[in-house]
Amino acid sequence: MFLSPIASQQSSGITRGLFDVYLSYKQDTKAIISWLVNHGDPFASCSQRLSVRDLFHLAKVIRNNAVEMPDIIHFHFRQAIKARTQMTKVFRRDSVQQVDDDSNSSHEFFTASLTKIYAELCECCGKPADVCDRDSHARISKDVTANTSNRFTTLPLEVDISNGTDNIRSVPQEGRLHASPKKENIELAGHCPRLIGDSLSDAFELRKEIQEIDDLFAVATDTWTLAGQGQIPFIVAIMVSQAVYAESDVNLRRLNSNFGISNPAQLASRFATLQESMALSVVQPEDPNTIVRDLDRTWQQLLAMKNRPVSQVTENATASSRVNSSFILRGGSHSTSNDTEAIAWLLRDVARHLVTLTKTMQTNFYRIGSPVWADVGYFLTHSEDIGGGFFCSFGLELLLKSYKSYLFASEPRKQPSSCRLRALRFAQEAIPNIVAVLNNPTMPCRCPDTLAIHLEQLQEDLEQFLGTKEFDLYFQSSWVSGSHMLEISEALFYYGLRLFSYRNYVSSVLHVYNVLRLFNILSPVALLDSLCNAFSGILFPGGRPKRHFKSSYLRHKGGRLHFHSHNHDSGCHSMAVPAHTAKATAGFGLPHGDDDPRFNYKKTSLIYHIKEQGYLPDPPTWDQILRIASNSQSPPDSPTLAEKPKPCSHHRYKSPPDCPRERLTTLRNALTSSFNDPLCSARINFFAIYLEFERIVSRISDEYHGDDTKTGQRCLCFAENLIAAADRSKVNGKSERLKYYCCKELPEICERIIREEVGGKRIEQFLWTAL
Repeated sequence: MFLSPIASQQSSGITRGLFDVYLSYKQDTKAIISWLVNHGDPFASCSQRLSVRDLFHLAKVIRNNAVEMPDIIHFHFRQAIKARTQMTKVFRRDSVQQVDDDSNSSHEFFTASLTKIYAELCECCGKPADVCDRDSHARISKDVTANTSNRFTTLPLEVDISNGTDNIRSVPQEGRLHASPKKENIELAGHCPRLIGDSLSDAFELRKEIQEIDDLFAVATDTWTLAGQGQIPFIVAIMVSQAVYAESDVNLRRLNSNFGISNPAQLASRFATLQESMALSVVQPEDPNTIVRDLDRTWQQLLAMKNRPVSQVTENATASSRVNSSFILRGGSHSTSNDTEAIAWLLRDVARHLVTLTKTMQTNFYRIGSPVWADVGYFLTHSEDIGGGFFCSFGLELLLKSYKSYLFASEPRKQPSSCRLRALRFAQEAIPNIVAVLNNPTMPCRCPDTLAIHLEQLQEDLEQFLGTKEFDLYFQSSWVSGSHMLEISEALFYYGLRLFSYRNYVSSVLHVYNVLRLFNILSPVALLDSLCNAFSGILFPGGRPKRHFKSSYLRHKGGRLHFHSHNHDSGCHSMAVPAHTAKATAGFGLPHGDDDPRFNYKKTSLIYHIKEQGYLPDPPTWDQILRIASNSQSPPDSPTLAEKPKPCSHHRYKSPPDCPRERLTTLRNALTSSFNDPLCSARINFFAIYLEFERIVSRISDEYHGDDTKTGQRCLCFAENLIAAADRSKVNGKSERLKYYCCKELPEICERIIREEVGGKRIEQFLWTAL
């Protein structure tokens, strides 16, 4: 993206009109270069960068080959020269005093070069540039007149950027910017090398990259401020921070690729050089390089720590860990020295955890769920590698700014340890639920690779997490504590989703409930209706059935059509459950991802599906995000969420949006809408639901079999019999036919026990309270 209107006028001092002219110039230049490369030297298409000399060479090849220049390229040349001339005039007029006239020589050199290349290309058709220009104008005007009924199409208008405003005025016919001609039979797409040596374009592009970095920080701090005020859920702020961190990697890689910048010091030096070369008073903000300065400050501290031996760093950090707990963060515009000290404390904490997290804390909640720690650790322990320093500096700054935004979001200010205590409470809430499932008779086996043994490991990890007494600045920060909560939540969701299909207890009760509802035997139950709606894609493949109940039941269990080998005639087939699906239902194997549709994140949780993609959603996921964001209804007292993110002036709304600020804001709104829904699967306590449904199955099985079998068998034959009877009966709202094809007492038994166990319960009673 380019600078937004607000940022371009308030932060950089460059007017919006000037950026619009530059955007037009870049689009035209890209089209010209693409055409020159496609019709010039074929080896140029393999190059990543081109100089002005290369453009002259390509134009010479085109002239020698007598390639006719189409109208669209005439148009782009005229527009590029026009826009470049306007910017050059602005530079010449607004140059600071006592600057030599040669300071604008590079800008005017590119303008003169474009004009010369255009004139030389026009010579190949035997006409001077002005005659060729008039002929092209005539063809364009003829096309416009023939293809539009709007008589205002050719109205000559121009944007006046001379006085810092965007006044629209009419101009003479020969000086206006023309409408683009039709792009018929012109192929401009494909590889377009980057034009080097243009300090003007480099300055604009570098400022654009810096503005994107600033936008990423702004989205993160705004999100944590909203979370601190209670307007958005805590876990949404965590997801947005992770997405900002992932987006920053893309931005920093682009800086390295386009400008050769690999650390903040190089960024500050290159930016200062380009600003000086532009020699503009209007592009010098009152407080330049604020973001660059903060990143460079963190980078210098990283380098200072990297140059010391690791043993000395960890020893000093361990000795000062107790003092860290008394460090107080300060907000406001005069907190620069305090921020510098805070970054130093964060670096010492990370250095100390390089030892403790590796040797004493083996749980993945710390090793995987601690952001920035692994990146900074790798940077400090590998003396030959400094390429990741920019990413580490950004992460440390993001961590500090997010934490301060959350603490200072409202009055009274939150306690510094509030985020860390919240993560510990979440782990404390989860442990009793896991213990209750492990102590249930349905978990008799602790063999390797079973669900029970994995749940025991999860319990041990949570107990170790709960027993780690860490309250330093790093662990107390909102982003780090929240990331630990996100890892715990995903683990609970992963194993809870498998409990949802374990031994088919939950699905059997819900399929029986569906039959009882269709035959008007059972009145609606809020909890069961919520689960059927939330997991309809998993429970009822093809939709909630009104007939063929057994087929839907078997398809949920993983059943597939099985044809008999001796005969392939119609009717010689049956529905069979594959062995690997049966093993997964029994708690073995624990398939990942799309191996089993019952455990597919894409069908169950948007939050964990985005996390699974590294917080950079693919286009299908973005379609879902945009659909949720557009349908979300925000509370009236939350104007920040109620307003749909508006595209910047230099962007058009796309899917996904091109503007990082808009893209992240849309993601935040969609996640907020999704998480606030009580049916959000990330909030559901599957362990409590499993125990509730296991109790229903046990009671129905014991009462249905009576004294014929031993109690506690939890046999699912009652579900199979009832569903088979429903298939033989005609769904007409009468229960007599259903009772005719199965045991007369079975529908009454199911109806009574379901009503007694969950009749008055709602899904809100089965949500994690600390999340």
